[in-house]
Amino acid sequence: MADTNTSFESVINLSEHLDLSEPFSDDWLNGRHVLITGGAGALGSDFVRRWAKAGATLVIGDRDAEKGSQLVAELRQEFQRDHVAFFVECDIVEWKSQVNLFQEAARLSLHGGIDAVIANAGAGGPDVLGLPNRELPRPHAPPDISTTMTNYVGLLYTVHLASYYLAHNPGSTPCSPKPPVGTTRTSRDRHLLLVGSVASLTPVVGRPQYTGSKHAVLGIFRALRATSFLSGIRVTLLCPYFVDSAMVAPHIKPLLEGTKLAEMHDVVEAATRLVADERISGRALVVGPPLQRSGSQGLLVPGFDPGSIDDMRIWDCYADDYQKVQIFTRRLVNALRQQELANELK
Repeated sequence: MADTNTSFESVINLSEHLDLSEPFSDDWLNGRHVLITGGAGALGSDFVRRWAKAGATLVIGDRDAEKGSQLVAELRQEFQRDHVAFFVECDIVEWKSQVNLFQEAARLSLHGGIDAVIANAGAGGPDVLGLPNRELPRPHAPPDISTTMTNYVGLLYTVHLASYYLAHNPGSTPCSPKPPVGTTRTSRDRHLLLVGSVASLTPVVGRPQYTGSKHAVLGIFRALRATSFLSGIRVTLLCPYFVDSAMVAPHIKPLLEGTKLAEMHDVVEAATRLVADERISGRALVVGPPLQRSGSQGLLVPGFDPGSIDDMRIWDCYADDYQKVQIFTRRLVNALRQQELANELK
């Protein structure tokens, strides 16, 4: 049984469908203190460079100490300010390592808090579960589940810590898709960005762990965005397709021959929109290759003429989850809301 009252979206502070033609400014990131996991890798480092240029301070958590330290040195040299970025070595599957990352990020903050957490770290190596296992030399040995540990367990640790640190960000106010009239834009925010994948939406054959763990990221997002408003936190999701970069392993590239890949610029643009605009809450963006309409039915297919009238690279997915909700969902959220209000009165 479902309740068709669409006002539930406003109850959970879900912002309206994204209008990607509406401009935003990188300047909105100026002064933000941002923590990013996996920030030294191919995708993370591109995020870091753009946001540092916009005036944000980045705390980069990564297992690769050499790359992380080098990235920070390059940013400090380029922008001539020591506070532009910091590196903290972190293995996200280790709880104490993530606790240290968040504690250091708060300690290094000029205002004592964290404005945005980017759960970007991920893994996608070979998956024994996706291959025929009849001839395994050690059939009773446990399989390598490091991909699941990184993409799922590590991300859960990040979400848990972010929920506390963002809610207690000094100088911040609860996020709202429609700030009160007269409200001026501020550097303070409470934003959690989860980085999924197109594998959050569709299977990657031969990679059941990667597919399953990225599906889990989507599930976490879809559930979390219905309750994060209770802590004044806005949650968003980014789902990139195969990106035309070093991220695509050499043995995968032949399988993509002749098709179009997503472009790094588009991925960074989508992420920057989500991070910069504090009015965006509970929305997910898929970033794919340029798509064009083809045939009498107007099917979307990968296009080779970016910029055409039908060009479509970034779109809002799972946008209508909460237009109609089960009675259980509505009652549970309302009960949690009433409990939160009661706690505030104590």
